[in-house]
Amino acid sequence: MKERNPFTVTAVSTIIIAIAIAFFMLLRGNGQKNYRISVIVSNSTESRWNTLHAGLEQAAEDSDIRLNYVYTSYLDKLEDQVRLMEAEINDGSDGIITEFCDSQNTQEIIQRLSVKAPIVMINTTAEADPDVEGNHASVTPDNYEIGRAIGNELIIAYGDELGLKSMGIISGNPRQTAMQERLRGFMDVVSDRNPAITWQIPYGRDTEGQIREADQEHPADILIGLDNGSLEAAVDYVSDQGLQDKTVLFGAGCSEKLVYYIDSGLIRSMILPDDFRVGYQSLTDLAGKLDNRMSVLTDRQVGYNVVHKENLFREENQNILFPIVQ
Repeated sequence: MKERNPFTVTAVSTIIIAIAIAFFMLLRGNGQKNYRISVIVSNSTESRWNTLHAGLEQAAEDSDIRLNYVYTSYLDKLEDQVRLMEAEINDGSDGIITEFCDSQNTQEIIQRLSVKAPIVMINTTAEADPDVEGNHASVTPDNYEIGRAIGNELIIAYGDELGLKSMGIISGNPRQTAMQERLRGFMDVVSDRNPAITWQIPYGRDTEGQIREADQEHPADILIGLDNGSLEAAVDYVSDQGLQDKTVLFGAGCSEKLVYYIDSGLIRSMILPDDFRVGYQSLTDLAGKLDNRMSVLTDRQVGYNVVHKENLFREENQNILFPIVQ
């Protein structure tokens, strides 16, 4: 019998081990320990993102991730947002965290880009095809329940007298699924009390001017802001017009500016989404996907609190509003 050449056996073994290591590295990512993830949101420097940033930065520290906050002004065109995403991927970003400004007609965009770099959508979902490889997912609050919570706060405040009140609604970005769900939840709760909804406008580039025009023609006793920008615009309008003693505000938000107006009593009640958890969870999930390409990104929901003047300084609310990154 012909004896095997020890050199040949060693060489074959070395090749097999090298192939196994390469395959393992493929599954586990490219061997990097310091991935770069880009964050793209509208009006990126606004203070309303501070809590989200705190969650992102805590997760980045825990997962050894480099964060890149992409500077933006107001994003209201999907094509502009897509160009930013493409530029970040082409520049070497390993993953994208973004809040889509438009939830419709995004299937092809998400499919095409998430193959190059996994994507986590925050705060709102967007239309996307099923993804068996788990390259994209969302981390959001339950926006329908947030809308219901706003409505419930009105019922707690006014009871059967809500039907005697007039109401103006600033409904956020109507192209986002999140805002559609919040409005639906809100209306499902208050509609049987028959409040007079005198006007409804979307949030946009000149929201305060639109509020002024609508409210001067049809004055409202109560203003509702379905998201942070909408509620801040309502605050600005009421403050600028000196209507603090005539108009009461309810809504959803998270900024320090809104906290001030809760404390002053102008905002009667505010739904506070856990933006810290949104940031922490989205980046942690994305880091796990980059570390193990066989892992699957899955949709997640985070909680929210109801905040008013009486409970503003409770620990559970302060932890969301002013988190401390360890």
